[in-house]
Amino acid sequence: MIVLDTNVVILYINDDAAIVSWINRQRAMGESFSVSTITVVELLGFPKIIPQEVLMIELWLKQVLVVDVDLSVAREAARIRRELKLTMSDSVIAATAVLLRAPVATRDIGFKKIRDVNVLVP
Repeated sequence: MIVLDTNVVILYINDDAAIVSWINRQRAMGESFSVSTITVVELLGFPKIIPQEVLMIELWLKQVLVVDVDLSVAREAARIRRELKLTMSDSVIAATAVLLRAPVATRDIGFKKIRDVNVLVP
């Protein structure tokens, strides 16, 4: 299981060749993916999103595990945010990875300072 940061999902949806290839290779090796519900908010909350993009994202979300922000995720995100001064979104995504004991795939170098998370840079 790999937790995908929002920036990786956006690149995938926008058909970035490097990200699409990386995700396809991971799937071919039997890897599965998850996202936090905060990623769903970030994806679908984009002010200029058009109905076709909403549909495409909704279809894509059916292919991954969407992890809710429950109390354990919220507490871990609060700890990460307090210690590392990350944004709320990044803290929740990182906490999701910590609690799943999964790496996070991101292009955000801020994740590298989180000692409890293995960061993959696709």
